[in-house]
Amino acid sequence: MSPYGFPPIESSVDLPVCLYETNGRLIYGAEKELHEMEANVLLGTLPKIEKELLDRLQQSVSHDNIRETFVDNQQSRFQQAVNSWTTKGIGSLVDYVRNAVSETVPYSGWLSSASQVFSKAQADITNIFAKSEESLYNSIVQTSSTLNWSTNWVRCIAVHNGGHRIAVCQNNDCIRIFCCGSDRSPITLKHERQQNVTDMAWKPFDRMVLAVACSHAVLIWRLDKQNLNIRPSVNCADVIEMSSFAPIIQCFWDSVFDQALFVVSASLSCLQVLDTSNGESELVGSWAGGRIRHVWISPNGDKIAVAYARNIISVYDRHLWREERWKKLKGVCMAAAWTPLSDVFFFATRNETCIRALHFVKKLQNMESDQLSYGSEIAVPVYDLSEMILEYLDSSRAGNSSRNTCNVDEYIRDMKISPDGQRIAIAFSANPTIIALFVIETMPSFFLAPCGLINGAANFGLATILSFFPKFQYGSLLIIVWSAGKVQYIPLLYGYLASEGVHLNRTKNEKLIDELSSEHLLIRDSQLCGRISSRSNAQIQKTRLSNNCSHSEENANENSTAASSVNVELFSSTGLYDLLALKNAEKAN
Repeated sequence: MSPYGFPPIESSVDLPVCLYETNGRLIYGAEKELHEMEANVLLGTLPKIEKELLDRLQQSVSHDNIRETFVDNQQSRFQQAVNSWTTKGIGSLVDYVRNAVSETVPYSGWLSSASQVFSKAQADITNIFAKSEESLYNSIVQTSSTLNWSTNWVRCIAVHNGGHRIAVCQNNDCIRIFCCGSDRSPITLKHERQQNVTDMAWKPFDRMVLAVACSHAVLIWRLDKQNLNIRPSVNCADVIEMSSFAPIIQCFWDSVFDQALFVVSASLSCLQVLDTSNGESELVGSWAGGRIRHVWISPNGDKIAVAYARNIISVYDRHLWREERWKKLKGVCMAAAWTPLSDVFFFATRNETCIRALHFVKKLQNMESDQLSYGSEIAVPVYDLSEMILEYLDSSRAGNSSRNTCNVDEYIRDMKISPDGQRIAIAFSANPTIIALFVIETMPSFFLAPCGLINGAANFGLATILSFFPKFQYGSLLIIVWSAGKVQYIPLLYGYLASEGVHLNRTKNEKLIDELSSEHLLIRDSQLCGRISSRSNAQIQKTRLSNNCSHSEENANENSTAASSVNVELFSSTGLYDLLALKNAEKAN
């Protein structure tokens, strides 16, 4: 295998799904095993999000009569006429008056003619602005990180930084909030101004405030802790009209002022800082560079990276608004991500299949020990994917499978880095059915190594959204939204708690964690080398170590023989920690 090649996906038709990772190797299994794993201790507290579930939760209230749901039915005719005028225009007002007086006034025919005139004029005006709306719609599709934003069943997701809640926006702009560790029905957020949702952002350290970016407005939902209904009233949402800056494509909270919200528009070259307490806003940033395509804020909130619709990237210092700019890139920046320490910015452009990095170093600025972070002069190439060969299993037709290989001849569509900075997931535009997983290090130097390819079942479709769960003590947890209607959680288990995570991943909810000793947890997976399937893993697990304090050498030899029977491949995942744990266990025996 060439150094640029990935370990191939399991070739067996019965093992088409990537289940999890353990210390650098990906474990594959059948779709049935995936459903069993989702019910185990490790993933049992996470909400099960599927398109069928959201369709069952769909309310019968249509988009046009949402307002009437929360309006008092005992209103006078005058109040009803005013509501018709304010919500649907003068044409609706004429229709209401004509219907109300058709039996008592002899001029109802004249009112009917006037209603037809207003309807025709309204249709003409709608046709005039149809192209403008279509242009705004295309801008959202081109700048969204969601694959097929206009047709995908999920438009965007937002996970609370504490890992308590997951907000999911459906294709009909209805937002469902799932609570982790709870069996209650999801909270539904719906508003008449909540149209063409492009982004969502939870307020840091506040699980009751959610910012929603729409094409022409920004909504701030403030939920009530004392009265948390399944469907909160529209009065819980503060609507900030931003039609003059449409389309709004992103929103994220400021790290300094808790009431400040950054709003990104695809029609501007500046960022907009919005005061959510009073609705006032101010433009910040540079007017040069072209329209903004995407923005990435660093984890500590000190730096904001802006990718323009041209081959330019700007990085702003949040405190002084000092700008650093990198021009003459190979193309438009399509995907990027910050490392957890906010010192490295990875990005990829449209016209090259290469991951580049900008390294930021703090330097002394004055005698008062103030420090500013400066970026490297050039974008350093970190990993070239042009020579990489992706080998995957094509299970598009039921009962038939074939092994295919392809080169990365298209651009990187999206990339996400785990919260601990040890894994990076990359999605390609050429083959959106697979995701490349890398092991990454930034200290003392840049290092990327292929870990494997992640694929879903044949009926999962395309990987449309990538995200990482903010808190996962056994490594990192990758979230993938598949186009066919499935949200999959893939545990990436590594580090000193990896063995415990593997054990919890195979333990049913009704079993106790203390059934096995700590020594058993350490030895069980450190004896397995190479990339193996979960079925082989299950067979090896049948040979369990005794829980007594003293173990015989015969048991240790039997376990070593079982481990050696597994085919060892080049991408072995037995790390230093696993070897030390095994050596200590042998000394104890």
